[in-house]
Amino acid sequence: MLLHPHLLVAAVCLALLTAGCQTKPPATYGELSDKVSNGERVAVADLRDAFRRDAELPERMERLMELEEQALQLVEDEPLKLGSIGSAILDTYQASITGHYVLSRFYEHLETPDAAARHLGWLERIRTDMAESGDGSREQPYPAMTSVEAQMFAISQDMSPVGAIYQTSEDTPFGLMIQARPKDGPIENFHFDLGSVYDAMRMDFSSTANQDAEFSPVSVIGYLAKRGDTAAQAAIGAFLASQNRPQDAIDWLRASSRAGNLIASSVLAQLYWRKATPAEDPEEKQRALDEVLENYLHAIALGSTDALYELAVLYLNNHYGEENRASGVTLLRQAAATGHSDAAIYLAHLY
Repeated sequence: MLLHPHLLVAAVCLALLTAGCQTKPPATYGELSDKVSNGERVAVADLRDAFRRDAELPERMERLMELEEQALQLVEDEPLKLGSIGSAILDTYQASITGHYVLSRFYEHLETPDAAARHLGWLERIRTDMAESGDGSREQPYPAMTSVEAQMFAISQDMSPVGAIYQTSEDTPFGLMIQARPKDGPIENFHFDLGSVYDAMRMDFSSTANQDAEFSPVSVIGYLAKRGDTAAQAAIGAFLASQNRPQDAIDWLRASSRAGNLIASSVLAQLYWRKATPAEDPEEKQRALDEVLENYLHAIALGSTDALYELAVLYLNNHYGEENRASGVTLLRQAAATGHSDAAIYLAHLY
């Protein structure tokens, strides 16, 4: 059936209008930020995606990371200094866990509950969005804008970050695992996708680097390690250890461990144990065993039940003398009391 000419024109116009609606570009970060400033409700995912699409992402990320590092240094001991920093963070990125958490702390300290509640509400919204995007496992990591935001995710839930290491995989080119200790219970692991940091560094690299240079997750981790990032130092050290380059690995791991990174201390203990096992020189063997002990004790002090178990086994196998065997049973009991299954099984075997 043929359409009347006027109907045909109308149909074409309708099709064009529909196509125009389908190809409308998504809102920019600036547009969404203005809506938030005007009191409108904007989805956290939309803010995050628009921020990552921004042409000025490298500059924005550098500013955000600098401010969040400052906030992390002040959050526990100097709440009155958090007001200006928190506001500056949110001026840079409206959906920052760090910004909303430090401002909630600031207003709670000022005994201004309504202002604190507004930021606590944002925190709940952001964490809900993260839970809808992943479950915190390595296969389904939470999205996080920065490494500090990943730490603040734990801190905002009354947990203490005690270890961190960058990871890379085919699905998550640049990820971060955080180990965090709750007030009660064993250490928990949380995985985060730091694709925003990776994108920002790639954009910056492509605009400044030699065309022959190669950009990769490893190059990002190497760059951060040289800047003193403890998670990057732990990653470099663990990689070098896996490549049978123990001395190079030890240098990086020690730097990370001195900054309080539990993961680095645990890897160091395992690395020195591998050195102690085949050593024939008694003095060399004892030096390596002393390093094993020191690093396991450091990990235990940070809350590691795995370190409790590993050191208990070494005590019970007489690597530190007969006088320490009884201490091995004590450590096993402590580990088993936290739910460490291997420790409980070992205790059952002993009895």
